[in-house]
Amino acid sequence: TIRDYVNKTNKDEDFGDSKTIKEIHLSNKKYASTVLNITKELDDKILEFKSKQNCYDFSDIAKFTLKILSSTPAKEILKNSFKYIMVDEYQDTSDIQEAVVNAIADNNVFMVGDIKQSIYRFRNANCNIFQEKFDSYKKGIGGNEIDLNKSFRSRREIVDVVNQMFSKLMDKKVGPIDYKNGHNFL
Repeated sequence: TIRDYVNKTNKDEDFGDSKTIKEIHLSNKKYASTVLNITKELDDKILEFKSKQNCYDFSDIAKFTLKILSSTPAKEILKNSFKYIMVDEYQDTSDIQEAVVNAIADNNVFMVGDIKQSIYRFRNANCNIFQEKFDSYKKGIGGNEIDLNKSFRSRREIVDVVNQMFSKLMDKKVGPIDYKNGHNFL
């Protein structure tokens, strides 16, 4: 398996000793700096174009929202505007979305998710946010966790096969969850 290969691989044999690695890193520093500068300039030009065209994507809107929420009056107005905040598919929340929710939350956030269904990493979803809350809430720290792990859609045979398969594939060594500890279907 991949895990066995990684555990057996001696990093020094593959990449040289730490002195060699450091020398290679330092010799490439100027190139990396140039690439970062080009990327920053390109990012600035793209944002300038978006501004002129008044066309933004969801990521831009989330960043603008967070900037607005850094203003105390705006943050307080929004915080006091919502009795409840519901977040569905919480496993696909990005760091910036989490920051927005946290900025306006007042012990009134309800979230629903299933880390096994996280599919939006390509747009910076961070399923570790979900898992950290799941683990804390399960211990009664910071909130309450309620398992909705009874399947009403699938036959028992399907549920059993899914549980058997995922219990072998998903553990803390490979990913953020231990399938056998609260993620299996009943």
